[in-house]
Amino acid sequence: MDAISGYDAADPDNLVVDRDGGVWFGTDGNFGTSLRRSADAIYYLDLDPAHRSTPTPTFGKAFRVAAVPSDAEATGPAFSAGMSTLFMSVQHPGEEQHSSWPAR
Repeated sequence: MDAISGYDAADPDNLVVDRDGGVWFGTDGNFGTSLRRSADAIYYLDLDPAHRSTPTPTFGKAFRVAAVPSDAEATGPAFSAGMSTLFMSVQHPGEEQHSSWPAR
């Protein structure tokens, strides 16, 4: 992924493919490797071929959907049966000095 544009993501992990063929993934390590120092998150990877020729092509780009506190890992993306709800887990928030969540 491109860590310089608005589509920064690093260390994709925990992939799930939705019923429409969309790819969703969590990241583990984005905060330490991203040039923007972005927190880890759940991303959606646009693989719709129709989005190659739009005025602003997004095919092959990852969009951040839900961010987690810095120093945490976004894991376990999953959908409800009707795909109306996205579930995810947040692992080890505030494990190092980068986060004060939860407040101490």
